[in-house]
Amino acid sequence: MIMSMNEIWIAKIPTPIFNTAEIPFNQLPLKKDAQGRLTEIETIAFPGTRFKSVRPVNDIVLQVETAEYPSSKPLYVDRRFLQKAPEDLQERIKQLPSVQEILQWMEHRVGLRYFWGGNWDVGISEILELYPHLQQANEEDQDDALCRGLDCSGLLYQATQGITPRNTSELIHFGKELSLHHLSLGQIQAELKPLDLLVWKGHVILVRSPTTLIESRIHQGVVVSDFETRYAEVIAMLKEQNKQLYFRRWHPSS
Repeated sequence: MIMSMNEIWIAKIPTPIFNTAEIPFNQLPLKKDAQGRLTEIETIAFPGTRFKSVRPVNDIVLQVETAEYPSSKPLYVDRRFLQKAPEDLQERIKQLPSVQEILQWMEHRVGLRYFWGGNWDVGISEILELYPHLQQANEEDQDDALCRGLDCSGLLYQATQGITPRNTSELIHFGKELSLHHLSLGQIQAELKPLDLLVWKGHVILVRSPTTLIESRIHQGVVVSDFETRYAEVIAMLKEQNKQLYFRRWHPSS
């Protein structure tokens, strides 16, 4: 198949976006970092996502750009997840669910595994057809190869159908800042509303209620935590790491 620059493509199915042209699914066992993460994966593009090709790397891998995931780093996809589209193809239509719908969706994912780059909770079954050798992988590698699970910002991203920013580096600027650091814990809990963010560069936690938080944590997956206990952990950790915590309100209904 002859491919050229600036062609328009559309995701036929959920599509992993990689930060390398070396697709990590090509080898077994999967190569992961010290925390067990497949860090070559940036995110999962939703079906209907519009891509522009930058250049073909080979018969399978395309370097691409997409408005749904702006990046200063080169991005790559397996073109078998895509199909050619007309140049005037519009961006994917998004509709923000209500606060209650988002919370219910998240609560139904409690117990789901953590997966770096994950925002397609059930995984992508077609990957086993495109990379049949992965059928011989152990259970954990197969789950990772299928991209099954959610990371911290992916939990919010999928729940909102991709309306919210994908990464915490953007979420710290998203919506309206709430100046709450001078308040007591009880006052902070009283001020925050469901789906407000506790976010820093590296992680995001969502307010579930005045007494509970919800998040996807590495090695734990999607969990609901006691607000007071988890908040104390976060403050102690960020103080040690010299990082800033941001409170953000973003949902129009809040």
